Amino acid sequence: MAATPALVSQSDVPAFSPVALSAEAAPFTPQRSDGWQLDPPSDAERQFCRCAKRLRALRAESGQLREELNLLFDQLLSENYNTSFEPVTNIRAEDVCSLLTHASCLVPLSQEHLVIKFCQLVHHLLNQLKVIMDEQTLDVLLNYTARALKVCSTWTHSGVLLALSTIVYGNGPQCHQHLIDLLGEDGVLLLYSSPSQPDMELRRVALTCMANICLRINHGRVRQGALHCLLAVVKGIEKCTLYGYWSSFIPDSPIGGTPPLTLLTIILKDTSPKVRASALQVLSAMLDGSRQFLAVAEDTASPRTSYTPFSFSLATTIRELHRTLSLAMLAETSPQTLTQVIKLLEELGMGIIQQYRAENNVPESSRVPLNQVVQFWSDVLSGPLNAALQNEQHPTLQTSACNTLSSILPQAFAQLPDKTQLMCITVLLGLTYSENYLVKTAAVRALGVYILFPCLREDVMFVADTANAVLAALDDQCRNVRAKAAWSLGNLTDTLIVNMESVGVDFQKELSDMLLLKMLQAATRASADKDKVKCNAVRALGNLLHFLRQSQVTRSAFQRPLEDAVRALVKTVQSEATMKVRWNACYALGNAFRNPALPLDSAPWSPDAFSALCNVVASCKNFKVRIKSAAALAIPAHRSCYGDTKRFICVWRSLAKALENSEDTNDFLEYRYSASLRHTLSQALLHLLKLSQLQDMPALAASLAGEEGNGIKEHLIKYLRAEEGGGAEGERDTAGDSFSPQQRIKDLQQSLIRLKAEEGGQQESSKEVVVGFLDDLLKTCEEP
Repeated sequence: MAATPALVSQSDVPAFSPVALSAEAAPFTPQRSDGWQLDPPSDAERQFCRCAKRLRALRAESGQLREELNLLFDQLLSENYNTSFEPVTNIRAEDVCSLLTHASCLVPLSQEHLVIKFCQLVHHLLNQLKVIMDEQTLDVLLNYTARALKVCSTWTHSGVLLALSTIVYGNGPQCHQHLIDLLGEDGVLLLYSSPSQPDMELRRVALTCMANICLRINHGRVRQGALHCLLAVVKGIEKCTLYGYWSSFIPDSPIGGTPPLTLLTIILKDTSPKVRASALQVLSAMLDGSRQFLAVAEDTASPRTSYTPFSFSLATTIRELHRTLSLAMLAETSPQTLTQVIKLLEELGMGIIQQYRAENNVPESSRVPLNQVVQFWSDVLSGPLNAALQNEQHPTLQTSACNTLSSILPQAFAQLPDKTQLMCITVLLGLTYSENYLVKTAAVRALGVYILFPCLREDVMFVADTANAVLAALDDQCRNVRAKAAWSLGNLTDTLIVNMESVGVDFQKELSDMLLLKMLQAATRASADKDKVKCNAVRALGNLLHFLRQSQVTRSAFQRPLEDAVRALVKTVQSEATMKVRWNACYALGNAFRNPALPLDSAPWSPDAFSALCNVVASCKNFKVRIKSAAALAIPAHRSCYGDTKRFICVWRSLAKALENSEDTNDFLEYRYSASLRHTLSQALLHLLKLSQLQDMPALAASLAGEEGNGIKEHLIKYLRAEEGGGAEGERDTAGDSFSPQQRIKDLQQSLIRLKAEEGGQQESSKEVVVGFLDDLLKTCEEP
């Protein structure tokens, strides 16, 4: 209702200056009370007034109603009411509301073409005139469009949704009575924004409606509920579709003046901590699974052309995210909301790590510059994150802070000040002894990440401190803690191998024998735990058995633990554990076989180790496990490692049988690995032929002379000629540096030359069979 005009005295009325009347005088234009002239009505304003007057005169029973409405709607739609254009259009909001309310009563839902035109008019007037509707008009139009979506044909729904998105825009505070109908479990917006909705335009407009409601609602509970609905949509919609709407939720730069309402402004400025947390959840869901998408960001200088590359816009968006989250960490007072902020820091940190990983092939020019990454983490670690790490009253906050520490780019960590690095390490080591299992789990995991950092892994003191913390966690009552401890121990022992190969024996000597023994015993115990613990425990055992030096292997203190460790691996290979666990166990045995200090020829556990691998390579249903066991059997570098002829021939026959049965499976998922299996088995058989000695000739000749030999030859020819794909599963784990066809032929030639030079003695005839086999194999492969 308009306000009653105030009474004014005659003296308040401005006096108009006298104007001489003449033919040349300008037409009279009235003035406002402040002395400025009133603008004359624009053409659009006059057209609107004429059409509104005629429209209000129409009634449902009027003759020619449909024709009249069509004509009036067309006339109203033909005008440009945009208030940014001159001359200014002075059309009152209440007049627009009155027109639309009356028109909705005249347009029956059965007249679908007229319904669409009315919806176009709603969008046209509300969008260009920026009308804030009264609650009655909003209610009428919301009900009308909602009923249209239920009653009218599908072809009209895109136009109806466009009108609906305009109706709710800027009118969030009045929408709370309609949220259930729009955003409830069976709401029209959730229906049309569903990933199962085949019409992409419908999904686009429905998501726009969702955004217009969620980002412009003033009541805290309503804003929170709307954001929860938006969260459901973000989780349900395909990522490639969602990327097109990022700019609606996340700005790409800070904007002066009154900022537009986005998720970031809600995070920084909303008065309700629950609403801020909800906005952070939506943002987190948008970032979840988007690492590859974020990896295309290219942070270069601002383009000088009118065209802004998408990669540059994405980079500026990421930079704005960093800025906003840094501000949020400083300003946020709610521990629950701060937890969400920190989780988002972790997501962004992992996105940067993805950019820097070599296998992702992201050009250096396209990565977030390292100096910016270092500055970001310096700012974060200078106060807010450090405080969260030490907030014992809120363990969930501490847990998130630990996870965020583990998302630091290793190259950036290396450039942080020494005191900052020391703070990170010291806090994490301390938190591994937290009484809260969530905090302990996160801290142990973070140490398992840090142990792989190139700037830390050669620090013997850090390795030792981490090992002791991890060993303590391996005895924890909580299985999740033990699982992460086993994973971290696996990483730590991976580091031992890297250091052994890069630094050499000096690093091995610096590491305490007692600490190594404790790790070996702890990993052996953990290998009897649940599969989540066991899979990494056996990985650690393989690394430790590979790392041991001759002086340690021969020490009496190591004898029993070493045997227990190998027997634990053997037991796991033969067990009914998950295939991932058995795969790791086969890999671990192969890893142990690489250590020349282990007495494979004479150790009491050696027959059982070879027997377990032979059994798996010939009979396991899982082809990847068979591939890994075949690779392990081909690792020993000397003939003596395989023991006597009986054990050597047992290995040969197991590999030959596995090659013969390499296609025997009813599971297509396994069949796709059959080429890799044959490749690894062929390589392993040639490795045994290369190492074979005269005492092995009778048994080898018996195998190669018959039908079995023909099958073996067929597969070896394919391997030598590289006619069959595969091999990636096994080649990187077997002995030898080159596996090109030329190198394979060369190795075969050298084996043949060596055997021919051997004095056969009593095995001469058997040797000739083997030599003949190799000679024929070589000639066949050399044929064009």
